[in-house]
Amino acid sequence: MSRSSDPVLAAIERWLERGLVGEELAERLRADAVASAQERGRTQLQYTLGATAGLILLLAAGIFIARNWALLGVPFRCAILVGTGALLVAGARPLETRARLEPVGLLLRASGLALVLVAWLYSDEAWEAGTPGAFLVAALALLTPWLSVRLASGRRAGTAAVNTIAAYAFLAVFLDRLGLSGDGVVWVLDAVLLLSLVSLALRLRAADPSSAVEATLVAFLVSLFGGLVLVWWTAVGPLGVEGSAIWPLDLWLLVIVAVLLWGIHRAPPRLWRPWYDRLLAGTVLIGMVFSFFSLEEVDLRGRWMALGPALVAAVGIPYGLRHSRAVALNACIALLAAAGALTRWGDRGPLSVVLVLGATAALLFGIATRLARGPV
Repeated sequence: MSRSSDPVLAAIERWLERGLVGEELAERLRADAVASAQERGRTQLQYTLGATAGLILLLAAGIFIARNWALLGVPFRCAILVGTGALLVAGARPLETRARLEPVGLLLRASGLALVLVAWLYSDEAWEAGTPGAFLVAALALLTPWLSVRLASGRRAGTAAVNTIAAYAFLAVFLDRLGLSGDGVVWVLDAVLLLSLVSLALRLRAADPSSAVEATLVAFLVSLFGGLVLVWWTAVGPLGVEGSAIWPLDLWLLVIVAVLLWGIHRAPPRLWRPWYDRLLAGTVLIGMVFSFFSLEEVDLRGRWMALGPALVAAVGIPYGLRHSRAVALNACIALLAAAGALTRWGDRGPLSVVLVLGATAALLFGIATRLARGPV
């Protein structure tokens, strides 16, 4: 590993040159930094290989079913999918107990739950909603996420995230198999989401400082981000306001941002996590996308489409420079999107566009120069 390319190794060399550490301590620090970097690389490779294996497994299952589909009855097809999914979820348990194999176990669990979900959805071909067979499938669908939690090892963040997503997905299948209308399913999911958020927030608030809250915290944040899906589904479904669905999405995104800012700056130590800023950086990109739809909704098109991402960048860059490099980088992406929107319509007013882009570039160069002298 090149010492110049790794910031930790570069920092150790700088400390050694300045006399802050001795040669012996520097060597131990180098060895630890190299080992840590190798571990991170191995984990990333495991996620990549595990995800690829999961996709290949789903592809293999699809080919097998496609070739034998006509020969199999619907109940048998569902049984094959459920059995395969159950084996994957069960096989994930021993892997999740080992730190180096946890990514593989997590992806096995997600792949298994996805197969079982497909099976319960496909069961509609055999048993229509409201029939005894559908009631049985509904009960099994409701039982599936509970069994997944019981088969989980410990309270790891990744496993908690997968199980939380699965709980909402299987609840939707349960409600559908009971015979609820699409609108009814959405309203029930909305109510469950709100009750879950309140319940999880109260549990986090009342948790003892020495207790483990990782699973509860992850479930809360997954539910919070999952609310974006349900807000959109509610707007275009029961409310029938597809054209104006962006406004409730904007409001829910602001709620997410407010919660993350509280977590970063005001949360007690037991609830603070270093990865909150990465989630906040993600909201910058989501806000950039939402801004285009918001402007289109109020008939601001053409070069005015640059206004939304520009406002996102105007808020994100100053905050990111002070608190989060990830937020600053994503805010710069939003700024590039604004520049792209201006460039697209530049032929209709090239001089003004060039002036705006030039001023923006000058501002960014100024900030970069200022950073070289210290924090902004």
